[in-house]
Amino acid sequence: MGKAVLKNLFKQKGAGSQAEFWEWFVANEDKIWNIDRNQEKVIHMVGEALDRYHPGLAFEFGMEVVNGKRECILSADGIRSNIPLVESLHLSAPDLPRWQIIKYRQRSAFGGEIHMAGKVIKVGKDVQNVKLG
Repeated sequence: MGKAVLKNLFKQKGAGSQAEFWEWFVANEDKIWNIDRNQEKVIHMVGEALDRYHPGLAFEFGMEVVNGKRECILSADGIRSNIPLVESLHLSAPDLPRWQIIKYRQRSAFGGEIHMAGKVIKVGKDVQNVKLG
């Protein structure tokens, strides 16, 4: 897909550009880096910024810092038409020394509990096997 086509694709839905998203990310990097201090607020503000670029994209942050870096995972959230948007956003990411920018969420064999908003979510090996408790 040519650059001109990708450029037009980005302007169709979101009001912001990928450059504006990354400028915003850099300006808010310290708050985002310290996600463990106020996880809900950070998730909300990053979600809003990503929606300004293009609604429907998803993200995740790794909670572990490995070799001085935290993961920022960009995802099409299973929507095929969003794949070129994730590709371009990933390619346009600036050099961020504290971040590893990753495109697409990887499958994982997760098992355990997630505690959020006073609820416990029990997840089996297959992430489709979710039980609220």
